[in-house]
Amino acid sequence: GSPSPIGRSPPRSGEVGPEYVGVFFGLCETRVALGNSASRLASYVCAVRVDVFDTQTSAWLTVLTNPAQELAAGGALLGSHEALTMYRFKDLATSGIGSERKLLLRVVVSDVGSLRLQQFEDTLPSPYTS
Repeated sequence: GSPSPIGRSPPRSGEVGPEYVGVFFGLCETRVALGNSASRLASYVCAVRVDVFDTQTSAWLTVLTNPAQELAAGGALLGSHEALTMYRFKDLATSGIGSERKLLLRVVVSDVGSLRLQQFEDTLPSPYTS
């Protein structure tokens, strides 16, 4: 078959296989309240795509695509341990302009569905305390 769009490292004698760079996305647990809200975001449903910019082709290269599913605050991460070969990652990271070796990432969150809020139990005023 044809090579994967994320690239493969050239085989070397004695090597077991290519090393990979993982890409993951998740929702952090937070204690930040917005305005006078006594609630925080507990979970939401969304699809996620992560792209890396290839300066050699001036195009975005998709390295992670996850269909819409629920992300819980502090919960499991969506992603792949083998999103990009180390060979391809090094190639993308060293093809920056001038002395600035930057890797541009684009995270696209789409198909946002139901949001679930949760109250900050320990920060709400209680009518039973003085």
